[in-house]
Amino acid sequence: MNHQLTTLLTLALICLAGTAEATDITTCQTITIPGNYNLTTDIQDSTSNRCIEITANNVCLDCQGHTIDSDGTGRYGIYISRTTPTDTNITIKNGTIKDWRSSNIYLRNANENLIEDMQSLDSNYAGIQLRSTKRNNLTRLVSNGNNQYGYYLYDTYNTHLTNLTGIGNGAGIHFSYSAYNWLEDSAFANKRVDVEVRTDDEWFSPNILTNVTGSGGNPIKYYYDHAIIKDVVLSQLILCNADYSTITNVTIWGDDPIRNNGIDVLMTDNATFTDVNSSHNEHGLTFTNSNNNQLTRVTAEHNRWSGLKLVTSSHTKIDDSKFSNNEQHGIYLVADSSQNEISNITTTRNDDYGIYLHGANNNSVTNATTNSNGQGIQLIYGSSHNTFTNIAANSNVICGICLLNNGDDSPDHNIIDNATTNWNGWFGVSFDGVSSNTLKNSRLEANNGYDGYKGFGIGLRGNNHGENGANRIYNNIIINDNNIQVDAEGNHLTILNTTPTTGPNIIGGPFIGGNYWSDYAGNDTDNDGFGDSPHTINRYTSDFHPLVHAQTTCGDINNDNNINSLDLIKLLNIIVTGSPTNPCTEDTDGNNDINILDVRRLIIHINNPTTTLNCPC
Repeated sequence: MNHQLTTLLTLALICLAGTAEATDITTCQTITIPGNYNLTTDIQDSTSNRCIEITANNVCLDCQGHTIDSDGTGRYGIYISRTTPTDTNITIKNGTIKDWRSSNIYLRNANENLIEDMQSLDSNYAGIQLRSTKRNNLTRLVSNGNNQYGYYLYDTYNTHLTNLTGIGNGAGIHFSYSAYNWLEDSAFANKRVDVEVRTDDEWFSPNILTNVTGSGGNPIKYYYDHAIIKDVVLSQLILCNADYSTITNVTIWGDDPIRNNGIDVLMTDNATFTDVNSSHNEHGLTFTNSNNNQLTRVTAEHNRWSGLKLVTSSHTKIDDSKFSNNEQHGIYLVADSSQNEISNITTTRNDDYGIYLHGANNNSVTNATTNSNGQGIQLIYGSSHNTFTNIAANSNVICGICLLNNGDDSPDHNIIDNATTNWNGWFGVSFDGVSSNTLKNSRLEANNGYDGYKGFGIGLRGNNHGENGANRIYNNIIINDNNIQVDAEGNHLTILNTTPTTGPNIIGGPFIGGNYWSDYAGNDTDNDGFGDSPHTINRYTSDFHPLVHAQTTCGDINNDNNINSLDLIKLLNIIVTGSPTNPCTEDTDGNNDINILDVRRLIIHINNPTTTLNCPC
């Protein structure tokens, strides 16, 4: 810091000592001689590639309140660059730079400079850009309305940033592989995010923020070591190499109408997040290269992107949390994020996916509700060896659960167990060009399409590779207007049953084998719970052990050969608990939906046995 203060004093003396001998500037030009320069008029609508290029060291440029303006085609307003790191000792002050395509002010390999009392406006890229610099001082600056960044620091160190304002930029200030910079007494309110950090190397984690305010007037906090953060409302929270931190009862709230900021976690392990709410922001929570973290009772809703995003992050435990109403995904796992445990979560009404796995492996999702999204659950780009247990994926626009081979890599060895995928627009479950996945013990009902689209319980498209073995679908209830759509090519790669084993099966029969199909018309003459003939889909695909209900009497729910109030009580319990159903006894109005209307029909019959019950079998 003492060295910085000396630099500031030297620069000030340079600007003051030669005040009477300053050279006037009226047009774009290159400054090749040390000394003081005064801008004496506005430069308007310049097309120059580098309007004021300073190749000399020990220069003071006083803009005297004037403007250096481009017509939008010029690249740099003020340009300072050296081929190797150089102590250039340049001061730029008292002016406005605007509308330059690449940067209004650009420094590269230029150390120990002062930029003060400047406005940097409306660049197509960055207002003020520092690359590979050290020991610079930026003070009392305004950098607003720049398309990408107000202030962009790359490979920049020991820079003192004081009294900065950044409003209406894409990002307010960006630290990319930059460390040991001081940002203090500054205020930001930007479109995407106020402070942005990019690094995958712990050496670049330390940056110091003091008295920095973000959108909405709340503080921005940045931690690069263990921290205890609790009972606060922040505009933005950044953890960079802050292992073993604890975050409790924290709300992140940027600017609600803009929806910017969020929680960014980089290279941070073994942290705990409890009772955290990051909603109405640009993103909820993003973890990058961070492992062994635990999230409990986290809420991330109404964000412009995803509620929770894990990037190359593993062994995360997420429990009792909600990620809903986000404009992209509820939960997004990408770039080999693996061995994460997600349980007791809700991801509803997200515009794209409730849960989206993109090249993510060996993760588990248990007790999840993912309803009314664009798609409930999507696996793509080789997302493999994941398990989904006790899943509700209902009323999604396209697909309840979709596994997709997009041509790059096939999701395989995934297991879907005990899922309900009902009332989805196109498919309850879709295996699209994938192999060796399992769907079992699940209910696929009323996936009957919307707005003219034809819906299906199951969609199958063959995998041209097939090296990983067949998909297997068994012990499921499949009741839809169209139960299955099969692409003729490669359909042998999906098997619709397993080897018969002792049950009970999903409809209460004695053996587990195939699936219950609402459109199966065969009989079970030996009463073993399997149809006597296969349920044939096409010449490639059959369920060889279709499940059937034992011969029963419609309305005799408890199978005691009487229809009375005991049956009524059992039917009510089935509807309330959603337990496995037998439409041959319980669907008393015959509409393939067991609900309170069946209770009403049964009550009428119990009171007047001459009335008819209309079970479908």
